[in-house]
Amino acid sequence: MRFRSASALQVFRYSYMSTERIISVAVHDWYCCDTMAGDFFLGFAAHAHTRSDLVPDPNVALQLRRENRPEEALSLTEVALDKIEEDILRAGYNLKDLRLIVLYLSYRGDSEQKDRLISETILKAIEKRFKSKAGLEQLRLIGHTTAGEIENYDLVLQEPSGIGYNGLTLLAFVTNLPIGIGRTRGMRTAEEATAQGKMMVRDAWIDINQSELKGHVQKSKALLVLTKGSNIGKFGYEYFMTEGIAEFISSTREARIASVLGGCSGDGIIGRNMHQYYCKFGGQSELQILDNEAVCALIPIVNEPSIGLDLAPVRQVGESHTFHFDPDAEPKYKFLKRIGAKDPREVYARTIYENEARIARERGLPEPNEKELFEQISEIDGIPLNLTLAKYTFSFPFGNYAPMSVLKVKGSTVELLQPIRSHDSSIPGRIVILDHGKVQNGAWNVVNMLRENRGFGKNDITLLITCVSRRLVEMIAGCTSNTEAQIFKETFSSTQVAGFLAYGELSFTNLLQEPYIYTCSCWGMTLRSKLDGTEGGREKKTAAFSELSMDRVDESLSFEFQSEAAQKTFAYVVGAFINDYMRQKLSLEESGWRTLVDTIKQGGVPKSSVYSASGGIGSAISELEKRGLIEVRFFSGERGRGGRILKIRLSYEKEIIKRYVDRLVMKK
Repeated sequence: MRFRSASALQVFRYSYMSTERIISVAVHDWYCCDTMAGDFFLGFAAHAHTRSDLVPDPNVALQLRRENRPEEALSLTEVALDKIEEDILRAGYNLKDLRLIVLYLSYRGDSEQKDRLISETILKAIEKRFKSKAGLEQLRLIGHTTAGEIENYDLVLQEPSGIGYNGLTLLAFVTNLPIGIGRTRGMRTAEEATAQGKMMVRDAWIDINQSELKGHVQKSKALLVLTKGSNIGKFGYEYFMTEGIAEFISSTREARIASVLGGCSGDGIIGRNMHQYYCKFGGQSELQILDNEAVCALIPIVNEPSIGLDLAPVRQVGESHTFHFDPDAEPKYKFLKRIGAKDPREVYARTIYENEARIARERGLPEPNEKELFEQISEIDGIPLNLTLAKYTFSFPFGNYAPMSVLKVKGSTVELLQPIRSHDSSIPGRIVILDHGKVQNGAWNVVNMLRENRGFGKNDITLLITCVSRRLVEMIAGCTSNTEAQIFKETFSSTQVAGFLAYGELSFTNLLQEPYIYTCSCWGMTLRSKLDGTEGGREKKTAAFSELSMDRVDESLSFEFQSEAAQKTFAYVVGAFINDYMRQKLSLEESGWRTLVDTIKQGGVPKSSVYSASGGIGSAISELEKRGLIEVRFFSGERGRGGRILKIRLSYEKEIIKRYVDRLVMKK
């Protein structure tokens, strides 16, 4: 593994002890930049879809595409554009301050001609809306097709699930600072992809420097990358493209690229055709629909962002093995020749068969055919046709046992997604399977890392990229509640969210650069807003959260109470929840619970209002419970009468309470 400094090596060693901490340690210094008083940075997102979840059946997905029409695509686009334009003007900003539009698209056609016509219709609608506006020479657009979009609301759907499908997401960046974009021009070989990755970021850097807007050079920057990856029947060169990005970061320190986040383009569950979108608005603007390319946006950072990740929602299947790589093939340690003393296809097929047969017996289902699994493994060229195979990957010590997918099989040689960093061609490793329970736990990890102790501002921008396999494994397991998408939808309900289901995820920082590409992972970055010279969404005061008073929240989110005791109780449970969840980083289920004695002693609530004369709950607790503002629950196994003790906490799951808490944390 290559490190550019001793400090980077130290960060990598520490990552084995704490994956979360590596992010803050690695990038903290790079985010410390001068911010001018007049700088501002806001995000606005709009989501419009006709389906509320991924369609897992390719035949149903194809039928949906046969029914799709350019006219409907135009209608969805217009609805989203109306929302974006209205929100920008309502926030007190001008369309001239619009710098970047990001398009995520899952509304597709069943034929190549129809699919391209739909893309053209959407892009022309965006161009028509903004090209006629004066002062938009600095406006840029990038985008791509996806397997589905991550959303926190929808302009069309009545009950969105958190994943929008057969529609689009638009994300608008409003700032006084320039944003540069770049694209590749051909990634047909590994060498070409590396060169083009470097050139793409260089072009974005040139674009941002050619702007008439000054004062951006010393600011840290985030790089958003949307790239063609593997599809069914064809593998991609995304890993080598990211090598080129890393080379640019190493050689052009003045660009101050602190972190890279992105993902591979998708095609629903069909996995065959992907597009990327690119445009520089102005007098000679040209909307470009690309194939097999990558696009990027270089985005200045005005406030320190937060980064969240979940890399390995997997569990080991079977025993550990020794993996033997071809020591002569280039790049080294990418081409697997044997697992133990056997053909790797044989071991892989046998392990998958034994695990799937056990699951089938437990559920009373037909067992799979081991010979068919072997044949399907032998035919892998990009994304496997069999969704069962998509659940299984390898993992190695490199990358802290992050999953490593099979990219291509030729004869008995198995090619992995990217090289394994090692000094020996024989490496210990595992066969692992994606676990839906760990996917959902991982979603909470991402949320807690992004939240930090700051909450989320209304115009903060949270970018989320999650592997499509994570949703598929939830669907296979029959998960309908507490899914990863629902967790994101509820957590980010009052802020700006734009994300997508990816065919591969990419991320690295300026210090720790490898691995570049991941599978089965989830990444998030919250870019903090800055409004009119003030920091939106940042909490600078260090006073205890329990001392926050209710009159610091907008009147639209205030509550009226029948008694001062009820108001004091509510303020106390709010502070207790914020302290546990946002500062102590306890899980949602553990956060905020306090005994009635705690409420009296720490909350300053009169005992007569907490307990009734008959020994039950008092008027203050009763009022809050009836209104649904708090939960009341008995806990067993603790000291108390009969071994049970009564506790209360804030009803944070409710939308209005969540908005109240987030707004409270943002207030200064």
